[in-house]
Amino acid sequence: MSPFRNPLHKPIRVVNRLSVRKPVEVTARRLARAVGVREPAARWRMTDGVWFDNGVMTLVLRGRSARVKVDHAVVEWPGRGLGKSLTLLPGLAPDSWGRRRQHGGDSLEDKPRQVLRRTLTKELTD
Repeated sequence: MSPFRNPLHKPIRVVNRLSVRKPVEVTARRLARAVGVREPAARWRMTDGVWFDNGVMTLVLRGRSARVKVDHAVVEWPGRGLGKSLTLLPGLAPDSWGRRRQHGGDSLEDKPRQVLRRTLTKELTD
């Protein structure tokens, strides 16, 4: 997962979502086999996701065990979420939102900020 990326365009997101469906997977495997692509030595299956949000994925290896940790970036809005409402109407959100803090400007607590929240921790099995 890329913590810093531009959002994918909708057609690409649709193709990514379709690509993990069983009929598409079976068709892709048959096409690959028909042109001589060998099966990989490692096998995996997707049990969670597909995620298009910004985030960080960490793979922890200890001996023969593995664990994956997924953290997604979320926006924390000031005023217990009420600050997001200000962005819906032109002119209500403070001018300083989205800009670097300047001397005498709003404090960081008064601005929306992006933070990582744990989405998933999962043991990987063979």
